[in-house]
This record gives sequence, structure tokens and C-alpha cells, in this order.
Amino acid sequence: MNPATPQHWRNTRTEVGLAEALQASAMLGVQGGVHAQWLATALGLVWQEKAAALPAPVAAPDGSPLAGQTPAPQPPRSAPAPAAKKLKLLQPVEEKPLLFEQHFGKLKDEILAAGEIAPSTLRQALERPRHLPLLEERWFQGIFTAALATSADSREIDFRTLERHLSQDRPLETLPFKKHGTLTKGVHVLLDRSESMQPFWRDQSELVARLQRLLGVALVKEAWFEMAPFGPAASRLQWSDMEAPTFHEQMPVLLVTDFGVGQDATAASHMDWAPWQPLFQLAESSHAPITALLPSDKEHCWPAGLAARTVSALLWDRETSPRTALRSCPR
Repeated sequence: MNPATPQHWRNTRTEVGLAEALQASAMLGVQGGVHAQWLATALGLVWQEKAAALPAPVAAPDGSPLAGQTPAPQPPRSAPAPAAKKLKLLQPVEEKPLLFEQHFGKLKDEILAAGEIAPSTLRQALERPRHLPLLEERWFQGIFTAALATSADSREIDFRTLERHLSQDRPLETLPFKKHGTLTKGVHVLLDRSESMQPFWRDQSELVARLQRLLGVALVKEAWFEMAPFGPAASRLQWSDMEAPTFHEQMPVLLVTDFGVGQDATAASHMDWAPWQPLFQLAESSHAPITALLPSDKEHCWPAGLAARTVSALLWDRETSPRTALRSCPR
């Protein structure tokens, strides 16, 4: 350095300052690039912030590494990643339908595809809901044709019976005719108006009206009664006309009741038939077959001994069909 150059004190911690670095760069003609990086490294102006972020080794202009520097360690080569294995799906041993599918059956597709229900309004909330009969309208005629039909002679000769009599050499007083079912006898409807049957009072009125449309008003007789829980057994059935009705000869009787099961849960298993005995005796003396129509569960709420006192019994529900009525009515 020129002795005439004025001396300036600098920090004693460094031997080479910024002024010397700039002078050296100007004298060497270094403006940038590899030569500027080599000069900064030689003057000790390079530092490291983190051990992991090591700078690339700076080589001299001739390509050789600088003194005091070791070549940067090469990262170890990792083993190639194994190829991803594909999962092979196994076939199930057995597929059972969900409880939802078992419950709704054929309606499941319609339920899954159903849209969102529109919000209700006050006017809709105040409207009376539409009455849904307990028996399907399209099955009504078939059900009561099977339940209330009586046997009558037709005008068609029964050749099988005639052939059987002739083969057995038995005499015939008259020609045998085939039997067929008819509704000309009508029906006598007995309605239970007890407190346990109150939810079905409207359905009882609808039932009588539909029977009148099916058979005619003249062929449908109607009577109602209440079951008194206490008192003598002979007077527990309280009739609307103060006494039991009289039945026409061979006229079917439709008994609409729950036999008091709605008032007493143990009535089905411990049924007291004493209050009903006069009614059954009256029907038997008139040769009037009784068909019971019950709005309760068949497995748990039908009283024991019902089959011995009635010719048939039907469940008053939308599940009842003409085929069910045919199986229940042996006529």
C-alpha cells in the first residue's frame, strides 16, 4: 500500500476489511463471475448459515479445489422404492340384504330415488289428512267374497257325483247339482264400540258403507255393542238395542272386535269366553257362520280358542288379500 495514503483505524477483529477487498478487486480487474467468488473465498469473506445448506465447493480458475477445502460429501444412493402391490379383492361367501332392503323390499329403489320433501305450510297442517282404509280397495270384493259367501245349488249337473253313485249302484232321488258360492244371504255386521276400539270407529263406518255398496243396503244388517270390564259375565256385552240381535237362518255374521285385548293385555292368553258364549250359541242355533275381523296382531293378540268358535278369522290390515281370505275360510 502507498505510505502516503492516510491511515484509518478499523476493527481489530478482521485483518482484511471491505476497503482492501474493493482495492484488490480493482487492481485485479475482477468484476464478477467465478473470479469474484474465488477472490471472496480467498479473502475469507464467505460464511455458512446452516451446516445442512453447504455451498458448492469453489474451485480455482484452473478448476482445482481451493486449499483447505474438502470435496463435498456425496449423498448416499438410496435403494429403489419397491413397486406398489395391487390389492386383489376376494369374492364374498354370501351377500345378505341390508335391514333397510328387507323391510321395504321393492320400494327401496323408489325411496333411494325420492326427492326432497317440500316444507309444510300452516294451511297444509290444518287440513284433515286423507283417510286410508285398513283394507285395500282393489281387494275388498275378493276378500269378502271368500269370507261371506254361502254355498248354494247351481243349475249345472255334478256328473262326478252322478257317476260315483251309479258305479256304487246307489239310488238317486234327485239329480246332483254343483255347488257355488253366493252372497245372496247378506251379512250381519256386529261392531265393537268399546273404548279399546275407539281408534277404529271411523273405519267401522267405512266398512259398513263399503259392504252396502258391495251387497246392497237391504242385505247388510248392523248392530253394535260395548264390552263392560266388570259385572256379571252374562251382562258384560251391552248391546245398542238392550238385547242381543236375532240372526237370520244361515246368514253370515261378521264380528268386528279385538275381544277386549286393548283393555287387558293378558286377555289373549287368559281369555274369558263366558260373556261371549250367548252370542256364539245364538249364531249356532241359527246356523249362522261367524267370521271374526280383528285389528290386532295375529301372533300375540288373538285369543286362544278363537278357531274353535268361528269358521274363520281375518286380520283387519292392508296385508290381508283375497288369497289370505281363501286360506282362512274353509267354505
